[in-house]
Amino acid sequence: MVDFDYFFLPAIYVKDKQSNIIHMVGTDSHDRLYLDIDGNIQYSNLQNGGGTPDDYSFVLDDEGHNQNNLPFTKKEQELYGLDEKDAFFTNLDIDTINVLYQKEKCESEMKMKNLMKFLNGR
Repeated sequence: MVDFDYFFLPAIYVKDKQSNIIHMVGTDSHDRLYLDIDGNIQYSNLQNGGGTPDDYSFVLDDEGHNQNNLPFTKKEQELYGLDEKDAFFTNLDIDTINVLYQKEKCESEMKMKNLMKFLNGR
């Protein structure tokens, strides 16, 4: 198992355009990232043959933020006193950004532990 305290990888999320389901790339054995002819990263689902940009789109997180939709989630708004006009991470001090990062890291670790418990319990 990878020790994420020493080795960091960017979390890449894709959204299925038909079902609106968002998942982290790499959590399914059918996920594939590749470089297109222009050198851009693309996603392909080896099981159903779909991929970006037709069937899937890249999103910034599991809440569905993307470059056209950067407002904070309702939880973030309540926690930090933000509103819909605040752009993603605009005017946040480094301590608040660190709190968000640590929260995301803890949630990811819990999800991974739960997944491992589930898989080991089979």
